Parts: sequence; C-alpha cells; structure tokens
Amino acid sequence: MRSCPETNVVSWTAMMASYAQYGHFNISESFFQRIPGRNLVTWNALIAAAAQSGHARLAIELFHEMIVESVEPDEISFMIALAACAHLGLLDLGRSYFASMLVDHGGGLAACKEHYTSMVDLLGRAGQIDAAAELIDTMPFVPGGVSLVAILGSCQTQRDLPRATRAARRLLEIDPRNSSSHVLLSSSLRN
Repeated sequence: MRSCPETNVVSWTAMMASYAQYGHFNISESFFQRIPGRNLVTWNALIAAAAQSGHARLAIELFHEMIVESVEPDEISFMIALAACAHLGLLDLGRSYFASMLVDHGGGLAACKEHYTSMVDLLGRAGQIDAAAELIDTMPFVPGGVSLVAILGSCQTQRDLPRATRAARRLLEIDPRNSSSHVLLSSSLRN
C-alpha cells in the first residue's frame, strides 16, 4: 500500500508535535525541515512547539517567516503569536497582531475568547489595567474566567485593590467554584 503525501505530512506533523510536547524542540524543528509540502498546520505546530518550549521570540520569528513564505495565518496562528507577545511583554506588536487578525487577514478572522484573553493578559502585564478592563467590558461575548483571572493577576501585580476586588466579584459570579479569585484577592490584600 502506497502512502499519499497528505498522510506523510500528517504523520510528520504528529511526530513533530510529540517531540515538542516532551521538550525536544530541536528535534521538532529538524522534523519540520524535512516535511514535504509544509502547510498551515505544520507551521502552526512548529510555532506552538517553539512557544511551548520557552522560545517565545523564536515563535514570533517563525510566525513572520510563515507569512513571508505566503502561508496565510489563521486564528490558531494568531493565538500563538499573541500568547508569545504576552509572554515577552511586546504590547505594540500584540496590538498590531490583534488588529491585523481582525482586518487584514482573510477578510477578517474571527477573534474568540482566547484571543481577547491574550490581549487582556498582555495589557495587564504592561500595566495598562484600564485598557484591559475596557477590553473585557467590550468583548462581544461574556468574558470567561480566564480573562478575569488575567486581570485579577495584573491588579495584584499593580497593587490595584479596588479593581482586583471588582474582578474577583465578577469571577465569583460567573464561576463560584474558581478558587483563583480567592487566592489572588487574598494575595493582593497582603501586599
């Protein structure tokens, strides 16, 4: 039985992701270089492997390389890039990616809760809690617990107890079993 090229790409990508999951990014990267007919899925797998292996800057470089090679990014590509920006504190680049995702690529890709959460995290880490809170308030859907935990953590870092209290209350309203609100709020009170 002959193997079709698509199966080979799937197999190579699965092996690449598996090695990355166990912290062997260099092996993943060497698999990527040998994959015949690389596509968006293989690129996303490599970019995610870089980000998950602690190479956020490399993940961003690979994201740019993918675009240069005329592979159109999708929502997953942008999710990984935004998370890498948040990790590195690259606020302007993250804002640029978020705007580009909504306007430039494919007639506008749909932003989901994870994209908004990455932006809330990025804004909060940059000390722009007002902008993060405004983004939460203007999301086109009910904010999830992760977004509120992100802003609550930022409030703790910035020592903004009133806003931390409001975020903790909102988090308790939507997810009463989430212990993060109690832990982060109590940490804020001690600092």
